[in-house]
Amino acid sequence: MELLIERGADVKDGNAECVTPLSLACANGDKQMVNLLLDFGSNPMTPDTRGITPFFTSCAQGHKDIVKILLQVRKRKTKLANLSLGIFWPFIN
Repeated sequence: MELLIERGADVKDGNAECVTPLSLACANGDKQMVNLLLDFGSNPMTPDTRGITPFFTSCAQGHKDIVKILLQVRKRKTKLANLSLGIFWPFIN
């Protein structure tokens, strides 16, 4: 994936349903890929056509480590900084 990114692949592009590489990495619990995609500018709050975000997917799948990584994105000044933890709190404790 890193080679594709270095050769110009846009990590923010999604498929026909707007599912991004970050969404897939979050769904699969792939921490290394999540970190790589975040380093190259992926946004964990970008929804697909159903309104599902990578952050929500991580919570729903119970990937606590990835949820914590995505919450750290708040320090990188992304849209996640405005996220209310609300219903997600039980997944990260």
